Amino acid sequence: GMDSVRIAVSLAPDDGHILDIAGVTSIISNDPRFAAETSDPERHRVGAGRFGANNIWGLSQLMLGNYTDVIAAFSTASETGAPVSAPSLIFLAVAHDHLGNKAEASQIAAELNATWPDFPVTAIVRRIFSNSPGFASDILERLAKHGYPRA
Repeated sequence: GMDSVRIAVSLAPDDGHILDIAGVTSIISNDPRFAAETSDPERHRVGAGRFGANNIWGLSQLMLGNYTDVIAAFSTASETGAPVSAPSLIFLAVAHDHLGNKAEASQIAAELNATWPDFPVTAIVRRIFSNSPGFASDILERLAKHGYPRA
């Protein structure tokens, strides 16, 4: 649980892999503040390979209601050549909807539909937010509002 995650982070506060695991666990455990702390883009990280901190950061900001930061996190990923994923498009569309950017949200929902027609959006969103079902429902309702047919 979260106690073990906090201990791991206290023992290895700059290990990028530990921080990623802590961030993902925090998202699933509905603890977006700790997810934000462990995935902060300014935080020093060591370790080989690529880290998921940017995606974890974006998701933590969505949960905390910081929609401009969500857009920055997921837009930066594509600009730096990181692969654009179906989840990143989901969270971008939802953040734009929260900010009232209806055209952007609809365009992203259409891109999601065209690029990943078989992506199991509902199952993935409900699994990620299994400890916050109201949040999952809100995401799916916002996608559906913008014409995404499988939300």
